[in-house]
Amino acid sequence: MHFYRNLYFSPNITNPEIVRWRLAHNAGSLAVYVIMLPQSDPGKLPEPGGNQLEICHCSMLHQPWYKKHPPYIVGIAEGRQQALLLVERIVREALEATGKPLIQEYLFPEHEPAACFTGRKKRSGQ
Repeated sequence: MHFYRNLYFSPNITNPEIVRWRLAHNAGSLAVYVIMLPQSDPGKLPEPGGNQLEICHCSMLHQPWYKKHPPYIVGIAEGRQQALLLVERIVREALEATGKPLIQEYLFPEHEPAACFTGRKKRSGQ
């Protein structure tokens, strides 16, 4: 799995590095939800109005499909409600910074996640 370099965390996560480590090592937690990029069309930014982020429980990442297609995680929250609030925060930041609700364009101005899904280039620091 891949993590956004400026990973978002909900305020009720007290030890973000431990939670991230547990996710990376498939340890997970009962209350942890991840916010990730959609994988329906890897390497391509979504169309306006399309699915821009997905929320899922960390236990879903144990499925075989995610082992073959590692997700790109941009946020981690404790509880579904906190995950929804975190998505709201990301959207608000995108609107304030760019004036558009295009989240991936805001997070990755140079289309950075495409390299992780195609496997051609590695991101720096990973």
